Amino acid sequence: MTETEYKLLNWRGDSLNAERMCADILIMQDFESVDPQSPLGGPDGTKDILCKKSGRTYLAAVYFAPLPKTFRSIKFKFEGDYKGVKKNNVDGIIFMTNQKLTPSNKKTLQSIATKDSINCIIYDNEAIRGLLDSALGLPIRLSHLKIKLSEEDQISFFSKQQNRLPQLFDTYSKGIISVLSAKIDECCDTKAIDKSKLDDIYAFAQQTIAFIQDTPKKTDKKNLEFPKQLEISIQNLNSESLKYIHKAMMFESGSKEIGIFRTHTIWVGSPNSSPEKASFVPPKPELVPKLTEELLEGWRKDYPDILVAKKKTVKIQRIAKFHNDFLSIHPFLDGNGRVARFLLNQQASELLDITEQVIIEDRPSYYDALNEGQQGNLKPLEKIVTIAIYGTDIIE
Repeated sequence: MTETEYKLLNWRGDSLNAERMCADILIMQDFESVDPQSPLGGPDGTKDILCKKSGRTYLAAVYFAPLPKTFRSIKFKFEGDYKGVKKNNVDGIIFMTNQKLTPSNKKTLQSIATKDSINCIIYDNEAIRGLLDSALGLPIRLSHLKIKLSEEDQISFFSKQQNRLPQLFDTYSKGIISVLSAKIDECCDTKAIDKSKLDDIYAFAQQTIAFIQDTPKKTDKKNLEFPKQLEISIQNLNSESLKYIHKAMMFESGSKEIGIFRTHTIWVGSPNSSPEKASFVPPKPELVPKLTEELLEGWRKDYPDILVAKKKTVKIQRIAKFHNDFLSIHPFLDGNGRVARFLLNQQASELLDITEQVIIEDRPSYYDALNEGQQGNLKPLEKIVTIAIYGTDIIE
């Protein structure tokens, strides 16, 4: 038993510290508007924490007992917390506990929610331990469990943070642009233009330009023909329809290599890396047409069996494998991830009757899962896809 697992199971903190730690974990998991309801104690209205993700509002219930409890006791606590779902008009419940739960236990708890079409996410001892022992969870573990970081832990943490910086820069850059756009819209909607508003916009624009420099210029797109409609069935996906999707999705990029398979050798890695030092090198360009058509032919052949599969997990396994294999080929010079995620949405719609947009929120974990997929381990990617579709990794 690891030190993290032991300290969780033999919890010596109070309920306040447990809720704060769970709130930190939810933030690490990219939940938004994480709001502990009674951080200083007192009644919380059958909701320890409220948060949002992928357009859904969740109630998070925290159950940290000082000693191991029977499943009967855990289920009783869950049923009490579940009453808060209807009371607080939320879309789902997150049950976070330091207790150990078997897969059967989790399904039993989840079935209570799924019969009401409520999303249910469960973090038990093992799930929380895994998150706290991960690179991004180490500061939370240090703060709440007082487990010091080893030299290996520190290297792992800073390496992970370094990989997240480009994503964070992109996210916050888009946020700045969004605010700037809102200011401009506000000004344009005003009949009498206030000079002070214009001054504010100008100042904000200067800050934005200073923050985001070297914006790439778009090339002339007047000779590019944009597809007017995008009506593609995943069932009959072939090379031509795949190129059509790429052309539609990458039209605004300004690239002249849209809608065609790549003709160059590429690699994935840091800006200064080479094919020899890259983290991933896709197949040579001359192999792309053959490998892509083999992938699509296999998908078309297996589609009828995937469609009638009774278990959602089977369908997700096939979707995840296709996603991984597509990105392994990297058929286009750019936009492979965008096309892959579009196809993921279409697959979820046709095979799982999902009507909402499927968004992969946790990009660092997603990229880690893709790296695992390159090594033949698809389980992390299957989990990422499941959470993106259902808001939880436990289904059926």
